[in-house]
Amino acid sequence: MIIVKVFNNNIVLVKNKKTAKESILWGKGVGFQKKAGQKIVMNKNDAIFVKEAESDWSRSFLSLSEEIPLKYFEVAKKIVQDASANMQATFNPFLLISLADHIFFTIKRAKEKNGETELPISEIKEDYYKEFKQAQLAKNYIEQEFDVALPESEAGFLAIHFVENEKESVKNYDDSKQIKNRATNDILKIIAENLHLDMTDEKVNFRRLKTHLKFLLTRIQNKEFFRDSKEDKKLYRQIIKNYPELLDCEQAISDYLAETFNYHLSKSEQIYLIMHLRQIVKQKDTQKEAENED
Repeated sequence: MIIVKVFNNNIVLVKNKKTAKESILWGKGVGFQKKAGQKIVMNKNDAIFVKEAESDWSRSFLSLSEEIPLKYFEVAKKIVQDASANMQATFNPFLLISLADHIFFTIKRAKEKNGETELPISEIKEDYYKEFKQAQLAKNYIEQEFDVALPESEAGFLAIHFVENEKESVKNYDDSKQIKNRATNDILKIIAENLHLDMTDEKVNFRRLKTHLKFLLTRIQNKEFFRDSKEDKKLYRQIIKNYPELLDCEQAISDYLAETFNYHLSKSEQIYLIMHLRQIVKQKDTQKEAENED
């Protein structure tokens, strides 16, 4: 390859002699004491990224590289590589640039102690579990590389970067949410039929039950399995002995999940489910007693 232009010590514009194709060569010291017209050989250890010169990506990269140190690109590239491997995902090339820019300003704020921008992460963690889990690893890596402590919300910001740049992520998220909503409604119908409940009754609070089902279905989609202990099995026997009227309902839900998702509830999960059902029935009974007294 022949150097066409040296932008700085770490970035040069090169041309392939055989194809005449120009590219951006990015690596530590690749442009140090180099001049246009000189030959250059890519070093596997130093070369970080090669991209076609005439593209929006290259123009954005060159513009940003004038403002922030190369290390931020190196850290961003490692994060993207790890995320691609661990999540088995393909990302938009611009993730590298947006991530480097984000990390630069995050570190700047952290070192200047300007305070953090609050971001509620509970929904991100729930709806984008895979991305959030990877973002936590990325957050730890950034803290190590720059010797800073970042707020927990930083994992949420990083997860959003993954989501926005992951190809097909929006479609996958919509499909996942639709499946969970449909399953939640199916389970609520099972509960209503078995326990003779009116799920539209505003006086009975089904919010906690729906939240429990939402998290349960998220675990099922993420293939997180629970292992039973002897104590769980013993407690389950005691629970169904105390509340035999809930057993048919619980088993109907278990059968539905097994048939629909090939997921078999652990005894621990069955216990939690029965206890939520118990709270709904108890609330209904309390309401009925209050109405009779009136």
